[in-house]
Amino acid sequence: MGRRAWWYTRTTQDACGGGHDDSGFSVLDFSLFSTFRDNLSQGRFGGLSGIFARDGLYGDATRLVTFLDNHDVGPQNDWKYRFAGSDQALASALNLIFLARGIPALFYGTEIRFKAGLEIDGTTAPHASSGRAYFGDHLLPASLPSTLAHPFVAHVKRLNQLRAASPALQKGRMEQVGENDNSFWFVRHHEGHHVVVGLSQGGDTLSVGGLPGGTWRDAVTGATRSIGAGGTLTFEVKAGSAAVWILDGPGKVGVDGVWLR
Repeated sequence: MGRRAWWYTRTTQDACGGGHDDSGFSVLDFSLFSTFRDNLSQGRFGGLSGIFARDGLYGDATRLVTFLDNHDVGPQNDWKYRFAGSDQALASALNLIFLARGIPALFYGTEIRFKAGLEIDGTTAPHASSGRAYFGDHLLPASLPSTLAHPFVAHVKRLNQLRAASPALQKGRMEQVGENDNSFWFVRHHEGHHVVVGLSQGGDTLSVGGLPGGTWRDAVTGATRSIGAGGTLTFEVKAGSAAVWILDGPGKVGVDGVWLR
């Protein structure tokens, strides 16, 4: 299913994907995941836009399940280890899968960097010390406040708040996608709702044009811009953070953390 996932999501025989109907099935987005070995796991964004350009092959790409790692495989595509990269690389990866099209799936424990880098399972990974092991002491009443205070718990909480701030972040299709190794940006639209998302590893100034006119507000920083029809948003993104500009949006959503600020 990872190689021919589009086949399950539409109801025609058209191999090019045109004129298809949505089958109602959703599948894991292994096509996107397969790029992570060379970009997100290394703290880069290059190579993502080509995957999103093929969204037309699916019945409805917004229903694909996106993931960084799971119970069988890590983002290095090694089929063995949990994500072991830097905290900033993980934050940027989570920014992508929560703000891009699709339905994000979080491998349990990622929100506290549980067993980071350890073997998920196998003959050399006894359950008690493997990356698939039970949380253990992390869920004891005495430990739970510390578990919930982990900065990645706060990061995931705010990403969910941002995602809830606009239907375009939940159901919008990907448009005007752009990238370089350091940054990634895109536009999403859904039934009159519009959002521009910018992601950056090292900090960057991004410009996105051809946008609907009106007042745009960044849900991360609270900044405001007014542009005319077909205008351009130019904005800064801090290292490891994101910009989430929503047309007629609510302004700042949630509380600043280590990576969303």
